[in-house]
Amino acid sequence: MTRNADGTWCHTAERSRNFKGVDKPIYNTTRSTPKKRSASGSLEVVHDEPWALGTQLDDKWFKFLRDQCVVYLHYQRGEQTALKLSGKPYIKRFLETKKMGGQDVHIVNEPSLDELKKFIAVTLHRGMKGNPSIKHYYSEDAGNYCPLVKQLGLSRDRYQDLIMILHCQDDFSSAGKDKAKTRGPEECRKVQDLLDIFKQNCQEAFKAGRELSYDEMMIRWNGLLKEKFIKQPKPISVGLKMMALCDALTGYLLDFALDKKDGTRKDDVLFRVCANYEGKNHRLYADNAFVTVHSLKELVKKGIYCTGTTSRSTGKGLPAEMIKVKEFKTEDGETAFTLGCGDVLKVGEYACMEAKCDGPFGCAAAQETLFCFAWFDSGICNFMTTVDIPEDDTVLRRACLAGNSAEESTRVRPERASFSAALNYNRFMAGVDTNDNMRSRYFCQKHSRKWWHAVFYWMVDVATINAYIIWCLGNGIDRRKDSHHGGRYRFLMRLVKKLAGVKDSDAAPVSPAAPVSVSKSSKTRLVQTGTHISEEGQLTEGDDILLRLPSCEMPVPVEFVLHPKYAHCKKGPVCKHCFIVDGHKNNGSNSPVVCLGCDQPLCRKHWMQFPPHAAFFKAHNINVANVWGEI
Repeated sequence: MTRNADGTWCHTAERSRNFKGVDKPIYNTTRSTPKKRSASGSLEVVHDEPWALGTQLDDKWFKFLRDQCVVYLHYQRGEQTALKLSGKPYIKRFLETKKMGGQDVHIVNEPSLDELKKFIAVTLHRGMKGNPSIKHYYSEDAGNYCPLVKQLGLSRDRYQDLIMILHCQDDFSSAGKDKAKTRGPEECRKVQDLLDIFKQNCQEAFKAGRELSYDEMMIRWNGLLKEKFIKQPKPISVGLKMMALCDALTGYLLDFALDKKDGTRKDDVLFRVCANYEGKNHRLYADNAFVTVHSLKELVKKGIYCTGTTSRSTGKGLPAEMIKVKEFKTEDGETAFTLGCGDVLKVGEYACMEAKCDGPFGCAAAQETLFCFAWFDSGICNFMTTVDIPEDDTVLRRACLAGNSAEESTRVRPERASFSAALNYNRFMAGVDTNDNMRSRYFCQKHSRKWWHAVFYWMVDVATINAYIIWCLGNGIDRRKDSHHGGRYRFLMRLVKKLAGVKDSDAAPVSPAAPVSVSKSSKTRLVQTGTHISEEGQLTEGDDILLRLPSCEMPVPVEFVLHPKYAHCKKGPVCKHCFIVDGHKNNGSNSPVVCLGCDQPLCRKHWMQFPPHAAFFKAHNINVANVWGEI
């Protein structure tokens, strides 16, 4: 393609596609929404946390999960003698009985809906706290004590029993085996039925906007399974790969499919995930792992227009004219590339080609235009799109330091000449990454030998993320700002309490390992990070861990080699704040100083944050910003 005299590209494409959906992503108001009577007597809609989670994990989902657990429990009890005598601990646990009312009753009984909701509540709380194992949440130790778990009303033994009987699909009975034979190869065994209910709820509760994002999600799991992927550059390098379709602006998960590594083409998985959004002129954004000429043409036939990066290795059908042939230095010393068509590109320049393809539903009369770009960014980057026409634009690059000296240097985002397709790709491609980023902050997945447990925990995590997005939309809250200021953590805390039926007025129990009354000679007192504790030992707000920390009459730092208690340390003692308050028991920071007032080693980061020090400085209104510089 060539440019006109005014600098525009000479092309034959037309912009005549109107989106047949909502202007911006919204939650579906047709679903049942709780209401309460206001002071004036009128009924007002309540967008609370249980309502938001109910749009994802509704009563149908919980009832199906309970029914499958009951079927699995009875199946294990009715197995043959050889299985009962196999020596497996969980089989023996299923068969244990106790006397109750003169009758033998099984210790592991059938779960109820309330118990399953409490099970999900404890599981979510485990993802927020991050203790190593379940025993640490029920421990009476002051460093691991979790009063909210005590309030949820689910004992540790019962929680572990629910994990043992957890089952999502009947694949062991004769009826379940017959049904498994009729399943397609694309379905995920052992958990597909529960995933179908969750997927239906995701699509019914939300109306997606025009822009969609398609990418992969990695589920952490390391075991013997053919579906396991190994991707070293990824944050989760080993695990299962879930192909996900999300709303580009909010990150809401719309559809998904597990990549079973059975030889299925990536294009076929893409078409299956996007099947429910055909014919509405959606704009789909994907990366070079999924964008080919064939996939773009087929998506246009289905009424979906796509933009994405591509490469010579993965982008089948990429024209040879848009491929880099030679790299050389110009007279000015700048790097330039020669393309197969003979064009020479410098930094910020791009070349373009167009081709015709059949329109929606294979209509040859209403043809669409497919554009291919070669753009010199940090190297040659290839784009293919059926959305945007070639128009000059600029994109923001990553932030870098600018300034003549270290004092004057600031971080700025430079602009680079580009085109509209690259600008929209950078803007709308991060939908799946947004969901992944939110999942990485609080995830409830724990170690398990069963691979489908990892899929189940992933489903619970994504359900809470979708619920949080819907809750923000229903209450008119900016999700980015609210999440940045701890709004999602507070949302999950309220959700855990309401899911288990805990009222805010219920007092949290105090750890017996952290007594309230202590002798004056020990000079100790109870301190809770972010929470005030009265002299009677009652919590006034919050629910974090209780700590037994020493008081400090005068914080004075001294090098640890001069302190008789820590002079033998080679690298310095571990910071007390890192060890107890933050819970970094194995990788806490080594402190170069020790406080003479409380005899506690503290790193530079936590010298002011240590609760006894913070209380002292606040009480005496002392500014000690330069204390460390005087050592």
